[in-house]
Amino acid sequence: MQEARPVRLLFLPPEKRLRPINFKSVEDRALALHEHIFAQPQERFANQPWELVKAIETFAQNKHMMIFKENKLTLARQQLQGLQPPPKTIIEFGTLSAQVARDLIRLAGLEDLVRVLEGPAAESLKKLHIEGKVKPRAVDMAFFDHWEKFYLPDLQLCEDLNLFHTGSLVIADNTDFPGAPDYPAYVKAGGRGGKGTVRYDSQSLEAVAEEGHPSDAARFQALKSLPQQDDCPNPIHHVHQIPPPHTYTSRLTNSKHRAVFSLIIINKAGGLIYQREFQPGLRKLSTNDYLVLAGTFHGVHAITRSITPKIPISAPLPTTPASSSNVALSSPSGTSTPTPAASAYSLPNPGVPVTGLESLETDKFRLTCFQTLTGTKFLLFTDPLMANIDAVMKKIYELYSDYVMKNPFYQLEMPVRCEAFDRHLGGWLRRT
Repeated sequence: MQEARPVRLLFLPPEKRLRPINFKSVEDRALALHEHIFAQPQERFANQPWELVKAIETFAQNKHMMIFKENKLTLARQQLQGLQPPPKTIIEFGTLSAQVARDLIRLAGLEDLVRVLEGPAAESLKKLHIEGKVKPRAVDMAFFDHWEKFYLPDLQLCEDLNLFHTGSLVIADNTDFPGAPDYPAYVKAGGRGGKGTVRYDSQSLEAVAEEGHPSDAARFQALKSLPQQDDCPNPIHHVHQIPPPHTYTSRLTNSKHRAVFSLIIINKAGGLIYQREFQPGLRKLSTNDYLVLAGTFHGVHAITRSITPKIPISAPLPTTPASSSNVALSSPSGTSTPTPAASAYSLPNPGVPVTGLESLETDKFRLTCFQTLTGTKFLLFTDPLMANIDAVMKKIYELYSDYVMKNPFYQLEMPVRCEAFDRHLGGWLRRT
């Protein structure tokens, strides 16, 4: 019998309640890749960077690891080949496992060409600029593949530091849903505008996966140089990804890795008020199964809230009167030592509600829970590799607010039977 993989329970701080940390997809897979590569004969990859790239792609294909795959790499390489003279200075935002990256760079014999910095991308870029390692108007190409919400601020930082020159190239991955809508809007509008600023123009290119799955297609907008203008004297090249038509993902080989399996909504009393499945072919649960699931999770959620560890209050407590409920325990010497009262301990963030269980992950699915201030819980079942679940959950809650809570015929805590909510929710998930 095959040993079952452990279930992971992730307890997140309140400020990250809508962004579950998928350790398996990042640290665990990066470490597994590191172990896989260095378990093989090192002479196979020593000073052979493209052999190493092929091995990484094979591992990523077999282990469902998200990387910048060959179809996107080909498009990016084509854009780079169009740069004259060839690029000399390239900056990348997005290395998630710095030590793994350093070891692979060293194995490929590129340590004299590539430098890895740890820390916030903006701070690292400022450091390179101050040290003179990245000079003004010297960046030939920039690659954005970190958190999408930082794409635009970091692009504008590059502009503020005057790093780009005429003909520079910028590539940003995953600007499609739920990516970075402000980023493509900014570059499509031409940038900030004004004298002395860079100017952007785009051309759309599309790549299709070798397997023929449109879900692995990638479109890029190639920003070509424009004629010099007085108000925009420094046009640059830019490439960023936008969603291809009828596509559910542009990151992985199969669209199922971006799949939302089902949604369950539970009221504050633990009653099931809504459930819907979104993927055909899944084993159907009966109504009773869903009721049991809702009640069970409600109980587990309450338990995880109650077991949230408390810490001692550092400030001295006021002396309590003799009528206090503190219990005195006799010590071996015959003296009594008062047991600290419950008020002597506090949650790590007083005043911030305890959220309880936020994410449960297996090798087949991930369950993400979002609880509103009124106690309603949204349970979203997705593929474990799906990214940006916070944006998906946010949109679902917006639709719930617009078409359920604002429905004059809906009664709070009762089952949700709103056709408009069903229609808009299903349509939105199909489009994305």
